Amino acid sequence: MKKFATLLMLCIIAAGCSNDTQPTNEITKTPSVDQEQTASKNLFTSNDITAAKDISEQYISILVGFNGRAVRTSQQLDDVQKELTEKIKKQEWIFPDSSIYRTSDTERSKDDLLELAAASLHIGDTTEEIYYSNIDAHELIVPMTYTKPGINKTFQYSLRFVKTLDNEIQLIKDGFYISGPDLKKKDKEAYEDSYKKTEIQQEVKQELRIK
Repeated sequence: MKKFATLLMLCIIAAGCSNDTQPTNEITKTPSVDQEQTASKNLFTSNDITAAKDISEQYISILVGFNGRAVRTSQQLDDVQKELTEKIKKQEWIFPDSSIYRTSDTERSKDDLLELAAASLHIGDTTEEIYYSNIDAHELIVPMTYTKPGINKTFQYSLRFVKTLDNEIQLIKDGFYISGPDLKKKDKEAYEDSYKKTEIQQEVKQELRIK
C-alpha cells in the first residue's frame, strides 16, 4: 500500500513538473505562400509566458518611476528620454537594437507632467502566440493598456517578445515607448515577394538570433 501511495505521489509531482513547460496560449498562424505548409507547434512554454509577464511588470515599474516628471522644455524632454533609455537598455530582457521613443502628448498632462501612475498601466491576463509562417518566426504578445487620467481614455498596446537561441525571452517592441523589429511587416513582405522569402527569413533570424 505504501509503495502504491509513493508511486501515485511521484506521478502527481511528475505531472505538475510537466505542466510547467507546457504552452498555455493559443497559436495564430499567418497566411503562407506555401499552402501545404503544416501548422507550427507552440514555441513558448508556460514558463516563457510567466517570464514575459514578469518582464512586462518590470518594464511598467520603470515607467512608473517617471510619473510626475516635468517635460515642459526640449532640454527636459531630452533628459527624460536619455534617463529612460538608459534604464530600459541596461535590462537583460530588452532587445539590444530596440530604441526608445520620446514621450508624446498621450502621456503628459496639461501642465506638461508625465502621467505614468501605476493605476494607469495594466498588463492583460491572456497572451497570444503568433507564428509568422513566411519568415518562420514566433512572437509572444502580452497586452497592455494605458488609461489617461482625467479624460479616462484607454489606449491598447502589445508587448512583443521573441525567444532567442539561448532560450532567453526578449522584449523587442510595444508601440508605447519601445520601437523595434516589426515581424508582422517582415512576414507580409515575404508573403508578397516569395522570391525574397528565404532572404528575409534569414535576415530576421540573424538580426534577432531566434530559432
